[in-house]
Amino acid sequence: MSANKYVSLNNLSTFLDNIKDTFVTKDDFDIIESLALLNKAAIEANTSALKIMQTDIETLALRITA
Repeated sequence: MSANKYVSLNNLSTFLDNIKDTFVTKDDFDIIESLALLNKAAIEANTSALKIMQTDIETLALRITA
């Protein structure tokens, strides 16, 4: 199975700190733009994770049927 599929607690903490730093000095338009970019990154990360999980499921299904 694939490694590094999930985000560690430490990385989530760093991500939260970065979000706080990003929004402290932003006006409303900058915040909306930042949120849109964060949303895009999250969608891309979810798509990647789903592909990895699909591959893992298919591999497991092959092992079960073998």
